[in-house]
Amino acid sequence: MDFLSKLALPHASKKTLILYFLIIGFTATLIRWFVGDSAIVYNEDTVWKLSIAARFDTVADKTFVSSFKPKTGEYTKLISQQLYHPDFQMLKSKPPKVGGIRGRATRTRTNSELLAEYYVQLSHSPIQLFSKIQTSKFKLLPQKREQYLSSDLIINLTLPSLVQLNERLKAQAYDKPNVLHLIFLHSQQLVHDSRTRFDSLENVIKHNRATILGRARLMVSLCRLNGIPARIITGFVLSEAPSAMPYYWV
Repeated sequence: MDFLSKLALPHASKKTLILYFLIIGFTATLIRWFVGDSAIVYNEDTVWKLSIAARFDTVADKTFVSSFKPKTGEYTKLISQQLYHPDFQMLKSKPPKVGGIRGRATRTRTNSELLAEYYVQLSHSPIQLFSKIQTSKFKLLPQKREQYLSSDLIINLTLPSLVQLNERLKAQAYDKPNVLHLIFLHSQQLVHDSRTRFDSLENVIKHNRATILGRARLMVSLCRLNGIPARIITGFVLSEAPSAMPYYWV
């Protein structure tokens, strides 16, 4: 009598129970893959490649080989591994050896190959897993959300101050590529000011100050006035900080 026949389940069939077990097992595997084996590699960390290459004569079913992974700890983590063993069949040991593999030769030949490559992360500080990192929730303010979602397809190219600025820049240029270079330099020389009033193209030109969005608007406007296709891209710049702010570039 099998195990399932011993269970008294008035409201669930054996097929349903098996399905539940499969779902639980699949979910546990995903959690272990995403959480247990994922690490953050910081800028000051280094990743080392360890290669092991062996060639030797083999006799089918009589030649055995063992290999062990690099030792890991609080400051080291094995990121990935690749094994190449065309002449060996990997065996499961009982009980399994920690971090080791064991293979048996499947054919008799000379110069059988066993190649192993390991990528190991070395860190100056203890390596943190995603499950141990505490990140604070970041909420985008309604004003910033609206600013991020707003369209910049229509830019007023007839603004008098914009036209005058463009004429001054063109007067200093000797060809079209040089015009673009001067537009870029002028946009980069603007004083950064995070106040939303300096999102406005008119205020940017008047005060020579701009937010990131204001600088992008000015550069796109000047490019379009000179027949250079340009548009504003909106997105996020991701970093190790737990928050992400909208960002704009040309």
